[in-house]
Amino acid sequence: MKDEVGSDALALAALNPLAPSGLRVVEQVYLALRDAMASGLILPGTRLLEVQVANQLGVSRTPVREALQRLEAERLAVRVRGRGLIFTEVKATDVSDLGRIRISLDTLAAEMATQRAKKEDWDIAWRHLDELEDALNSKADRQSRVRRAHRAFHQSIYQLAFSPLVSGFLENNVLQFLEISTRLHASTTPSDTSTIEDHRTLLHILTSGNHENAAIAARVHSQAGVEQVEERIMKRRIGTF
Repeated sequence: MKDEVGSDALALAALNPLAPSGLRVVEQVYLALRDAMASGLILPGTRLLEVQVANQLGVSRTPVREALQRLEAERLAVRVRGRGLIFTEVKATDVSDLGRIRISLDTLAAEMATQRAKKEDWDIAWRHLDELEDALNSKADRQSRVRRAHRAFHQSIYQLAFSPLVSGFLENNVLQFLEISTRLHASTTPSDTSTIEDHRTLLHILTSGNHENAAIAARVHSQAGVEQVEERIMKRRIGTF
């Protein structure tokens, strides 16, 4: 048990103290833990030790306790008898199921955004695309910057398609879990400049005003991403990757 605690504490040592922010401390703690999970700093099965997390982030135990409760409510953390709260083990079947849901949601979001958004509303998506291109061309903190910009791009489409209530629910309960689960099973962070052209083509179609073409383009784009993840998972299973 002592060695296990030491191993978990070592894993949590990857967390860095929180930087000044306008967000509530509990929100900062929650985001720090969620991002550490998404980036692979905290691996599945790691015990989320309240005291250790508080010490690493430089905060009191109260906001940590609240953030851990939120992660547990979202099933990103689960309680295991004899071990306490651990980062959820994500199965390949979970990734596959979420991928199918993502394809349907992306298709619907593209269709609805094309119908609802005005031309100027798409400016934010274009800005996120520029950020993605800058991130792909950067050297410092490249992977995390690319991941954030890529997620922000797709979030902006959801925000144009759905009401704030619905888009917020989908982002918090579907998109973030998909990001974490796929990250664990396969490296899905965009890695080359062809990514920019793929997303630029998609955005041109979404802003064309033709909702049927938009739905088709979004489905093809999302399907390709899901198939890429499944292919990488399969290669890992048979030991060729």
